[in-house]
Amino acid sequence: MIGDPGRPLPGSPGGGATPQEARALIHSGEPATALVLSVTDVRPPWLLRKLAPPGGVADLILQVTRADNTSYQARIRIGFSTRERRDRVATVGAELPVRIQPDEPDKVAVDTAALEWS
Repeated sequence: MIGDPGRPLPGSPGGGATPQEARALIHSGEPATALVLSVTDVRPPWLLRKLAPPGGVADLILQVTRADNTSYQARIRIGFSTRERRDRVATVGAELPVRIQPDEPDKVAVDTAALEWS
């Protein structure tokens, strides 16, 4: 998929969590908050466009803040089931509840269950 050209692939060092890792983080990850600093839309190659989620895919750069107030930046790639969800999450300045892997800080998942949809 084409997105941030300098971004490592999800699952590789610095590439963030794979979809499977993100699902696991929602149940076992450390709660934190994140501020969206940057959004890059990801356009799949034309042969894969029918497989892309209806709301699209985006690469986000987040400022993650842990419970102890330490913070760091992380990049994630996330797909959206609807355009409304994409607009709520993939917006510069949005504050998001996230779950992180403490020993691998680039592994971050948006905690959609804790996200207010109003």
